[in-house]
Parts: sequence; C-alpha cells; structure tokens
Amino acid sequence: MDVDHEQEGVDQLMPDDELVDELFEAVKASDVPAVVSWLKEFERRGRLSSINDVDGITGISPFVAAAAKEASPVSFLLVRLLAAKGAALPSATSPSRWLEMVQPWAIEIIEGEKQAHEAAEVEQLFKMRDSEVAAWCKARFGPEITPAPLVRDVEPLHIGFDRLRVASPAFVGPFTRSTSAISRPIELVLPPRSVRFSPVVEHQTVKSEEEQDQVFEEQPPSLGFIDLTLSRTPSPLLQIKEEDENVIDLTEFGDDDDVKQEVVRFNASAVRAHLRIANLPSSCTDSELRDVFSALPGFVDASIEKTRKGEVFGFVSLSSFAAAQHAFAVMHERYLRSEHALDPSLEPLQLRVYSADGQALEPDVGPIELIKQPYHLPAAQLRRRLYLGALRTDITGEEILNLVHTVAGVPVEVRVLKVARDESHAFA
Repeated sequence: MDVDHEQEGVDQLMPDDELVDELFEAVKASDVPAVVSWLKEFERRGRLSSINDVDGITGISPFVAAAAKEASPVSFLLVRLLAAKGAALPSATSPSRWLEMVQPWAIEIIEGEKQAHEAAEVEQLFKMRDSEVAAWCKARFGPEITPAPLVRDVEPLHIGFDRLRVASPAFVGPFTRSTSAISRPIELVLPPRSVRFSPVVEHQTVKSEEEQDQVFEEQPPSLGFIDLTLSRTPSPLLQIKEEDENVIDLTEFGDDDDVKQEVVRFNASAVRAHLRIANLPSSCTDSELRDVFSALPGFVDASIEKTRKGEVFGFVSLSSFAAAQHAFAVMHERYLRSEHALDPSLEPLQLRVYSADGQALEPDVGPIELIKQPYHLPAAQLRRRLYLGALRTDITGEEILNLVHTVAGVPVEVRVLKVARDESHAFA
C-alpha cells in the first residue's frame, strides 16, 4: 500500500496552522524531501493560499527562510520548489524586517527568466513518492548533505546550531510520512568540551537521601492516562511513604451514618485502596459490614453493592495499601461472623484488592515492588491512548469504535469499557 495514502488520516489530525511551522522547520534544515512532502500536504488540503504565512516562533515565512540561505544547489532548489506552489516574498512596502535577510541570488531566481529544465525538475519531484525524492536527493547532492544555514540566526537560542554536523541520510533511513509526522530524526554531533569539577559543583550535584525522596514524591511516574472523574484520585501506590494524617477516624461521629457519608465524600483524597468482598450473606447490611471492618486499621468506609445480576458484594475503602494488605490477611477466606461457619449454605469470604483508581492488585506485592514494575507501555502506545468519559451507561464498544473512526478517521481498539460504581456514566 502506498505510504502516502496510509498516513492521510493521521496527517489530517494536524491543525492547518501547524503546517506552516513544519514547512518552516524543513526549510531551515534544508530537508528537501520534507519540504516536498509538506508542500504536497498543503495542496492536498487546499491550503496553498496560506503558504506565505509566517512561522509562529520566528515570524519568518518559509520562503524568506529559504531565500536567506547562502548560495548552494540545495538552496536554489528550495526556492524553486516553494515558488512553484505560489510562495512569494513580502512586498517592498510591507513593514517586515526580514526583507533585509534575502540574498541577491534568491532575487535573481525569483525575478529572472525561468529555465524549462528547472521547471520540469520541480514538477518531477512533486510527482514522486517521499522515498523516491529522498533517493533522488542522495544521488543529486551526495550522501553527505550539509544543510545551508541561515546567514543570520533570528532567535538567540539557535546560535551555534548551524555549526553542528548532521548525520547523513543513510543514517536517518528512507524518508516517509511515518518518519516526518513531527520532525525528521537527525543525529547532532556536539563538539567536545572539557568539564572541570570542583568541590562546590560536587556538593551541588550530590543529593541526600531525604532530598531524593522528596523529588520522587513530587514527581510520581505517570500511569499513561488521565482520570477525569471527580470520585477517583490517581493511584498513590507509586508513593513509598504513607500519609497517616489523611486517615479518618469515623468512630468519633457516633452512629450517624449521614454524617459519616459527608465526611468520606469531602475527604476522598484519604482513600488509597479498596476491597471487593464476595460471598457475603444476602441479609448483610452496610452497618454490619462497617462494624466488622471498622475495627481494622486504616478503615474509611464500607457499603453493600449489587451487580447487574443482583449478586451482593461488599465495597470497603481504606486509607493505605498496607491497610488493605492487613485486611486481606485477616478476612480473606474467613467468615463475617463466627456463627456463619456453621451454615453450610455460606462460603468463606473472597477478597480482592484494588487501587483508588480501580487497578487490580496482588496483596502480596509491596509498594516498593510496585514502583519497580510500573506500566511498561511503549511511548508510541501512550501517545495514542485516549480517555473517553461521561458516556451513556448502555453504550457499546461498537458505538465507540464508529464514533472515533468517524471523527478522527483512524482505526482504534477499545481496551477498557466500564460503568461507574454509582452507574451515573460510563468511561472507556
């Protein structure tokens, strides 16, 4: 399948105002295949009228950036490619301060007589595929193409980059749209510099264990998704230290269940883990479940829930993963009451441990081990993950697939589709 047609749906997701920025970066890097690719994208979208817009950072149009380069075969070709699609210099009466950057050779090409073989060469490049353009440039300009730098850098942050050696196209590989979605990968070889270490520098670079723990707590690893529901908090299992000040003692509120519910609702950040309890007696109530688990450390709240099939299960919120481990060790495969062991119709309780954001956990894995084993997803997969919230509770996976495919134009896969615990919405 043609690579160009494969990526049309992906390129369509890029806003039109970013096309000029991408074209400017390609011109500045003297990347002829990338310039041809972005010009074809302009034409495919019908946006050639905006080809003379300026870059959002430097305020320079791609055509001025090409005309400001030193004279070279690559610079000549860049100007002819842009001019073939309608690019032009700003008018002499415009307040643009970049006109003084334009070189005399560029003005001669723009205002001089057009050569037939040069026009045919440009037209041929626009008919080629991206990989064919890259091969043509390699044969025309040689394997080592050093981009012609701007005569005068505009941004101070770019000073010196024009003197860096750029890897050859052989290192970069064939040019395709899949490799130019954002920018073309290059290898920058920095000049060697000697570094002198002093006791002061060493003192500043070596951190104590307390400082390292503080930095780790301030920047916990990302789980790869954004939780937009107010009833949940990001999983705290990646933190080593437990915050005991968040533990809520509901016994001081007496038997007033309404007051307890308000305290729990306004202290949702205290919840760090959940327990799902199966095999409860059908007659079990919220207060009975609270009476049993409130004696355990770290207890926050407990309630009786029902599945869609009418099966009863318990839902217990705890203030830490350690508290969930303790509750699991005490109550798993035990009975809610001692007299229940004599009832042959009842089975021992089955407990499952979950994080605050609904992630199933193994009770025998400690928090430190969880830190060493976070989500191991490639960066490409993390960038392509999408969270959908506030969905209908009866929505199906097929509807989500059709919705995303219609709007984004790319194939997707529904990994998770769940209904909120209060059945107010669904999320995927």
